[in-house]
Amino acid sequence: IQDAVDVCLPSHCTQTAIGSACAMAAGVAEALRSDADVFSVVRAALAGARKGEVVGMQKARTVPLPCVADRIELAVSFALKAEDTAAANRFFANIIGTGLPAYESIPTAIGIFVAAGGDPRGCVIAGANVGYDTDTIASMAGALAGALNGFDRVPADLFQAIKKANDIELKKIASGLERIARRNLTGKGDTP
Repeated sequence: IQDAVDVCLPSHCTQTAIGSACAMAAGVAEALRSDADVFSVVRAALAGARKGEVVGMQKARTVPLPCVADRIELAVSFALKAEDTAAANRFFANIIGTGLPAYESIPTAIGIFVAAGGDPRGCVIAGANVGYDTDTIASMAGALAGALNGFDRVPADLFQAIKKANDIELKKIASGLERIARRNLTGKGDTP
């Protein structure tokens, strides 16, 4: 959470932005734990959002925007009731929002993560089809699912398609991010 706060302060200096970043940081950090599951990830994201918002109110500007944690709870409650990801996506698009603001995209991504049961393929496909800021939402839902399930559950065909279409070294970047996350979780140097 502190790392997310430090990264946000120079450019995204509001309680909502900081709460949003902390939700994702805490969710991904929890997802990397060996005993994590979809619901422990959601609980961590909610705790991160709430703590981040409090820190944001102390260190950043307070602006009249929706509470990200409350919107995450709303998205998750509907995701649990939805018949499938398509039904969940209609709710997210119509009620939560799928636009650029973090108070829309973060709750929607977490809701998709729940609606897809943490499945990487399901998260990315639902995120890509939710509408508006699809690349961001699919990336965030996919990040939670990928961290929870590990690289072996990332569909090889999708990974190859992304790798072919982009000139970025995803495995190298992911390994570096995992190393940082694990170091922060364990408090030990470059522990893999």
